[in-house]
Amino acid sequence: MGSFISGAATTTSTGSLRSGMVRNGGSLAVPTSLRRTCPSCHAHCSSSNQMKTKILNLQHALLCYNLVDLVMKSLQLTSHYCKYDRFYHARLGKYFGILSNSNGENETDKGLLQAVDEEQSEQFVTELFQYLLPKYVCFKGDNGKYLSAQSLHNNPVLVFESEDIKDPTVMHTITPNRDGTMRIKSDHFDGFWRNSDSTNLGPWILADSSDTNNDDPNTLFQAWYTGGAFRLLNLGSNQYCKRLTMSNLEHGLSATGTRLEPWSRLQIEEPVLSRKITAFLRSENAVIFGEKLLNLATASVTNNTSSVMPRVKLTLDYTLMEMKAWQSKLHFKSPVPTLIISENVYMQYGFIAVSPMFFNGPISWGASNVKSFKVTEERFIDVPPMTKMTITCMGVTSNYELPFSYRQTDELVDGEMVTLQYDDGLYTGRNVHSFIYDTKEEKIDQ
Repeated sequence: MGSFISGAATTTSTGSLRSGMVRNGGSLAVPTSLRRTCPSCHAHCSSSNQMKTKILNLQHALLCYNLVDLVMKSLQLTSHYCKYDRFYHARLGKYFGILSNSNGENETDKGLLQAVDEEQSEQFVTELFQYLLPKYVCFKGDNGKYLSAQSLHNNPVLVFESEDIKDPTVMHTITPNRDGTMRIKSDHFDGFWRNSDSTNLGPWILADSSDTNNDDPNTLFQAWYTGGAFRLLNLGSNQYCKRLTMSNLEHGLSATGTRLEPWSRLQIEEPVLSRKITAFLRSENAVIFGEKLLNLATASVTNNTSSVMPRVKLTLDYTLMEMKAWQSKLHFKSPVPTLIISENVYMQYGFIAVSPMFFNGPISWGASNVKSFKVTEERFIDVPPMTKMTITCMGVTSNYELPFSYRQTDELVDGEMVTLQYDDGLYTGRNVHSFIYDTKEEKIDQ
């Protein structure tokens, strides 16, 4: 079985999580004193009822349990909206999996996690988390149409009816606040979104606010991702923006929805033709984890004679793989064509090294850039009489991550060039950095 868990927790996804845990038959248990009201379900959670098969709502589990000594390591982005993650125990150097217990029962029925080796680890889907939206965005509804600025009885409403991202009525500007909320301005109307409580017009979002003090909760929104799409929560109504049809307006935007109904699903697109990013890596803040020893190649030779065979050449053939990725921890980015200029950081002899050559080329933001190359190595050994000599080449591989700032220059669909500065970059990588050669000598029968 896997190792027990104890200590203090950290996570690179949703912020710092700190609490204690107790052992309970080789599984995670939550002391009663540590249970707290969960902001997702507004109820006190018991120790195992919320951890069902493979933690389907992992964000909920994190909020309820404050898992310990963990670092969430992002594996890949199969789409730009869906994150697949594993949990890594920083002190034990192990990942988390769901295993069968000694009684042969399936622990997924009880929602129990174990610290295990990487081969036994599980992938988890982060189902509910908050994003900071880009400065310039377009919203696409569940009907596949862009949210467009329109007029209803001289009132500035928003309607899902445009099919062209270059339509000047579909662009919106995001103004973020320090508390994670934001205000959204319709560029066409030059007014911020406001949840209207007008009984005459209807429950529509109007782009008519000039409030800049964040005093009106009807003008404040939060962007959440869940179920493969974004949802916008209005703080005034405490409901989600949705596509709504009423007698006086079809497909209008209204803050009267729930988080899970299909009409609340939104796709976020940036009105960007191309993007150039210049990254400034902070290698002094690098974190190294997940060290692993790989068997790369083996070669052997047998001497059946009664004399020494001097300087016998053995050839070792193997393939090395190097992975690196650039991503943002807080800000969502559309999969637009991206060119990046960045320092080239890698592992060497167990330490972070910076190459004098810069990386300059196209990337897919948030996706792994994998490069492999073949290696042929020759080793010379003296083989004693009646002896078989075997050489094994092993490589030490490690994962690493480090933060970076970056300057982003976008060409918008209207031809405007916009440059923005960000500080939420995360550079991740993995490569073989050290080699070990093991020579084994076996006497053979005459």
